[in-house]
Amino acid sequence: MATFLDRIISYVSPSWGFKRERARAAITLTRNYEAASTATRVSGWNPSGTSADAEIAPALVRLRNRSRDLCRNNEFAKKARNSISAYIVGYGIVPKAKGDSARARRLTELWKEWGERLVCDFDDSNNFYGLQTLVCNSIVESGACLVKKVMRQPSKNNPVGLEIQLLEPDYIEIEFTTLRKFLPSGGWIKQGIEYDAEGKRVAYMLYKEHPGESTIIRGIGQVRIPTTELSHVFWKERPGQKHGVPWLSTVAMRLKDFGDYEDAQLVRQKIAACFAGFIRDIEIPDVTDPTTLMEKIEPGRLEILPPGKDITFASPPPVTGYAEYSRSQKQAIAAGLDITYEALTSDLSNVNFSSARIGQGDMYLHIDQWQWQMIIPHFCEVVWDWFEMACELAGLLPKGDSVGASWTPPKREFVSPVDETLAIKDQVRSGFKTLSEAVREYGYDPETHFEEYAADLAKLDELGIKLDTDPRQGPGNGASMPKKEEEKPKPKKENDDEDS
Repeated sequence: MATFLDRIISYVSPSWGFKRERARAAITLTRNYEAASTATRVSGWNPSGTSADAEIAPALVRLRNRSRDLCRNNEFAKKARNSISAYIVGYGIVPKAKGDSARARRLTELWKEWGERLVCDFDDSNNFYGLQTLVCNSIVESGACLVKKVMRQPSKNNPVGLEIQLLEPDYIEIEFTTLRKFLPSGGWIKQGIEYDAEGKRVAYMLYKEHPGESTIIRGIGQVRIPTTELSHVFWKERPGQKHGVPWLSTVAMRLKDFGDYEDAQLVRQKIAACFAGFIRDIEIPDVTDPTTLMEKIEPGRLEILPPGKDITFASPPPVTGYAEYSRSQKQAIAAGLDITYEALTSDLSNVNFSSARIGQGDMYLHIDQWQWQMIIPHFCEVVWDWFEMACELAGLLPKGDSVGASWTPPKREFVSPVDETLAIKDQVRSGFKTLSEAVREYGYDPETHFEEYAADLAKLDELGIKLDTDPRQGPGNGASMPKKEEEKPKPKKENDDEDS
């Protein structure tokens, strides 16, 4: 409500009066949010309003180093990284060329000769599915992974001529920044990424060697790689974010503190196991007494003390509350990484069918996001486009438009195979799910699956084998359905002939 002073100010200067009313309304609105209050209990809570880049850049190098240290030395950090990669990639996210054209069939053949062999890897260490695992490991541990295209002269061993090189995100020279419109193109470089005049990424400024190598000087040997030859794969959490943050950042302090807590508990247990004692002199000792006293306790040893000596054993405090505290900390770590407690610890002592299904269902929502919003579009599809282009340049494909690929993630293991299989069967029979969809969810390409299934049935018929698994043989009896006996014509009666 406007005061007398407000009315005077509004009369003298309407603009000033409007500003006062707007400020009063903003204050009133702020007071309606407890999180925005300035009360004593939140007086020390003053977070900055920086952008994603300004927030990440000064902390990124230290976050990476600490995250890698945890993965090297903390068993739960390593388990979390490996579990996330296993759930996302499994045995591999498998492609299949779209359509049934001659170009698509040829691409599928070439992929088996390239993507499923070590020739696709610049380091000759992994096939394409092993590279997927390395990409996921790097994203969880370091926040991102750089995927670089390397073109070679086609050879007998690698007729496609394409190799995929994976680099850690440290290769981006994050300190390299220029002023806006400093470049001749009207663009600029910010945190090692070059943008055009419209603000779109066009290139990356990379070190020629890893900046952590001891044999080079940081900042020496820079190279510009266009975005057409490099893919920067990371999980984007804020609009405008240009660099990925290690996934362990949220739980890094908790992992470190929990590790220190376990060390302290170990020391306490060692002290308790020693059963240490203290020797006291009841009388003034005789300095000339040559008796040697026991100074170390060993299991099963008996020692007779000389006259005037007494021994008192220590009573170390018992270890209590460790299991409850340990479990609560592991649950918090799992929640911070969007995985289940069981996936982090492999502890299945407190789950049943329902809780396991609910927990896995929540985790698989995040797995779906990471697969279809990060790994497949920014790594798998990018590599497939490079592969198709390289095949065409090598003259290995018939002419035609770009084919593209469909991707099949790995199957998900059932909690209760019998019950869940029956549920899928009922969904298909009732029409809520197609058979192809069910096959795809189990981690197989429907077309390849049905072709193999038809070949198996034909082979069984050829050999005259009948199995329970063949639905053509009836409801699980392993034998052909009995044929209906043909009805024999009834004999004609003599009266019928006469009547006719």
